[in-house]
Amino acid sequence: LRKLRLPAVQHAGIVELASIVQQAILGSVAALEGRDITSAKEIYDGDKVINEKRFEIERQALIIVATQQPMATDLRRLSSVIDIAGELERIGDYAKGIARIAMRLGAGAVSSVSRIT
Repeated sequence: LRKLRLPAVQHAGIVELASIVQQAILGSVAALEGRDITSAKEIYDGDKVINEKRFEIERQALIIVATQQPMATDLRRLSSVIDIAGELERIGDYAKGIARIAMRLGAGAVSSVSRIT
């Protein structure tokens, strides 16, 4: 039996998605804190990139499943990649929600937002 080697693209794709999501969360909280409508709008619009990246990772994983017929260990690994991509996309949706709140509040009064670090 041969062992399936996940393409480096899968690993790199998850790392890239995680980095984008991290920046979105940090940026959305900073936009809310600073009442920065421009940054909030950029983060809100940037959610499309996160969604596209997730679907690309899932598509690549499903192509491997369909074309290489992975065995149990590899199939679990691919399943994990798909799950992680979905969870990261969901966290990106939270960043979008925070950005939406920042845009709604605009220059209005925000008494205190505790910094997430």
